Amino acid sequence: MQEFFRITEFSTKQLKELDLFVEVISPPIGPNNVGHFINLHLNVTARQAVTNLIAYEDSNALDKIYPIMVQEIDGVFKTTFLTLISTIGIAPQFVLNFVADFQDGRRGNVVAIRGERHQPISHQSSLTPILVDGLPRSGTTILMSYLLNHPAIVGKREYPYEFRLATYWAHLFMLMTKVNNSKPGDKNWQATQNNNAVGAPTYFNFEETYLSEWFGNSFTEKAASFCISAIEDNYRILKEKEDKPISRYFCEKFPDNKYKYFCELFPKVISILIVRDIRDVFCSVRSFNQKRGYAGFGVEKFKSEANYLINLGKSQKANLLRRMNNSRNIEYHIVKYEEFVRDPVKIVQRIYKDIGLDEVEISSCMGSNHDHVTNKKDWGIERWRQDMSVELQRVALEHHQDLFKEFGYPTE
Repeated sequence: MQEFFRITEFSTKQLKELDLFVEVISPPIGPNNVGHFINLHLNVTARQAVTNLIAYEDSNALDKIYPIMVQEIDGVFKTTFLTLISTIGIAPQFVLNFVADFQDGRRGNVVAIRGERHQPISHQSSLTPILVDGLPRSGTTILMSYLLNHPAIVGKREYPYEFRLATYWAHLFMLMTKVNNSKPGDKNWQATQNNNAVGAPTYFNFEETYLSEWFGNSFTEKAASFCISAIEDNYRILKEKEDKPISRYFCEKFPDNKYKYFCELFPKVISILIVRDIRDVFCSVRSFNQKRGYAGFGVEKFKSEANYLINLGKSQKANLLRRMNNSRNIEYHIVKYEEFVRDPVKIVQRIYKDIGLDEVEISSCMGSNHDHVTNKKDWGIERWRQDMSVELQRVALEHHQDLFKEFGYPTE
């Protein structure tokens, strides 16, 4: 019988001020042979009721889980949770942390589950994805325009190179295999009532245990096969349109944090992260927004320019951390924007060589879209010295000096 994953350890937390006690009923320590999900059953006893749990892998929230029952006896609350947690997309060596939101507004870790997951679904495919990622205004568009010169790499050669065909199918795979842990009335429960809403299957949750083996095994495998087949069919059509019959790689920009689902669908994923000094990224974003006449690139979500600048650094670090903690089937390549724009042909030929491709004649495909660049003087390198206020320069150094030192960016 196939072993999908193995639970190796539980660790529960004790919050003395709440007299907290956690009882883990399932999953048991040892192998799981049912499917691609964890059957979670636990009781949280404390002097406050728990309104919900949030499951995390690293810093990524996987799901919000609501209790099925709350009992109170002499001021002590026993909150029972019974749910399913999908293992699709989690790392082979995983730690799932469950954080409780208490009725009085407090929050705390209550249990961690460690385990080992066996190989992801990874059906065989004739194509290997190349995913180009980076902060906005860090050179991803220009890099795409050069990478697509190679006859073995197919992608839509059209500015701004954001044809996320495979990303759509990876997203659909995520939705189809996600367990529904929402409470009645939430948007997932109303998905079949709204033609514009897509969510996890509302009929499959902890109450429908008789469907568990089918959903977590047979259905998941079929969903993966369907999405891979759709990706290959779509790119076969694009190969013909782009006249690239020998292509064995496809290239997309900004995969919207769907890396782990690409890793489920493909035996190998190539990730190219382009890194730029976040101070120059900030200045380029501000300049491009002024040029367009409206705020974009997430600026509108922040109350101040300083907060946006701080968040850029956090996003850069998160991208790097994902690569440092890589335990999946991803081959990572890091490109410095400053090196790339000064000699794009050299850098792209190096990328070709690193992924096992021959050198080819290279030119940019951006054509008349070079107005995409907001500062043509040395490609905007160290533009922050003139374009950024002294106060914002101080904020950048205070929060992200470690990032500047790691990549050799000036700190004076």
